[in-house]
Amino acid sequence: MRPFPASLPLGLLAALAAVPASAADDAHLEVGDCDVHSDYAMRTQGKAFVFSREDGAGPHEVALGGGRIWLDGEELEVSAADHRRLRTFERELGEALPEVRAIAVEATDIAFTALGEVARGFGASDDLAQKLDVGRERIRARLDEAATWFGPDGITVDDADARALASGFIEPVMTEFLPQLIGTAVRESLAMALSGDAAASADFEARMERMGKEIEARVEDRAEALEPMADALCERARRMEAVQSELELRTADGAPLRLFTVD
Repeated sequence: MRPFPASLPLGLLAALAAVPASAADDAHLEVGDCDVHSDYAMRTQGKAFVFSREDGAGPHEVALGGGRIWLDGEELEVSAADHRRLRTFERELGEALPEVRAIAVEATDIAFTALGEVARGFGASDDLAQKLDVGRERIRARLDEAATWFGPDGITVDDADARALASGFIEPVMTEFLPQLIGTAVRESLAMALSGDAAASADFEARMERMGKEIEARVEDRAEALEPMADALCERARRMEAVQSELELRTADGAPLRLFTVD
């Protein structure tokens, strides 16, 4: 009996299954080669940005708008240099929000394209493939709703929202379909292993290799195109952190303002 690489499809399915769980557990945002963390939630209020948190040292609410800043409702007088820095920070932040959304939409679509190819590669039923497409559109629609987050009615961006998106939309779809796909993969792999049919095993191996190449061809270019977008967002985050570190203003306890950090 000829051995075959059953680990290829099973490993891919396992990797896809792990994506939502890791996204839900992280208390930070990893984009490109950087790690962005904030203790604040953020929303827009008109053209202003409002950062808020319930506990922790320092101000519980920071509002930025027009080069001005309010800490816990009180406007803080700033130097002309800080006024310019705050305007720069606001501009960078405003430009970052649609970039974050675009990356999230494309990354999700890439993942579901790969998952759909796995389903079709294992000869999943048309009903399952159709349900998978519906699941992808359901998540895509949820991500598209993020456009309303960037409007005048406000935006909310924090770690809890990322967890809610993963647990509320991505995980149910994965939970619904992955067991069926994994079950199909395991059954077919075991059937080949126990059949003793060398020709069938060779055919299965060739089919798995073709599937891997087809998936790679479908997603590789898109994934590579996503990398410079993520890298550019990292660079923007680092520029914002640099502006933040240059601010001369201090909070009530004399500490520098720290809305987020980038590692």
